[in-house]
Amino acid sequence: MITVRVGILGDRGVGKTTLVRRFIGSNILCSRSINVAMKTLHFWIQGRSIKLNILVCDFRCDKLFTFIIQRTIRTLNSIIIMYDISRRNTFSSVANWINFVLRSVGRIPMVLVGNKVDLRGYAYDCVSFEEGKRYAEILREEYYLPIIFLETSAQTGYNVEKVFLAAAYLGIRARMLRRRMRLI
Repeated sequence: MITVRVGILGDRGVGKTTLVRRFIGSNILCSRSINVAMKTLHFWIQGRSIKLNILVCDFRCDKLFTFIIQRTIRTLNSIIIMYDISRRNTFSSVANWINFVLRSVGRIPMVLVGNKVDLRGYAYDCVSFEEGKRYAEILREEYYLPIIFLETSAQTGYNVEKVFLAAAYLGIRARMLRRRMRLI
């Protein structure tokens, strides 16, 4: 059994809790600062059954809870940073979230997620797929971050599972690389 701890950060109203609920279902433990949930997935890889537990920490992104977030974030294997494609200001604040993470834990695998793609065409001045992808490439080159970019719709379920599988993949990969480095 493999357990991966994934955190979600982003401005208020970008759809973090909706994304988690769409992925997990309704079994979410809620508190004032963090919602915690876990989903177990089963895979068959090369004839072997693999059980993957994805523990998700959905942070209430409020300045009052910065200390709690910083302490909890150190225990994570990867982070999802989310913005709302229909609200450009949430895309602009992605840099603040990334700097917060870098100050709190240093380099950690990330998935950059543009949410609410179901609103594209209805909202004025949406962030394009190309802008999000280009920004992820800049982050990868500038900070040497292991980062994947995806767009999703928590409302319709589009790419929801893919986001968490990408975060789990990056977290497992980083953990394996750290173990390999210890052996050298």
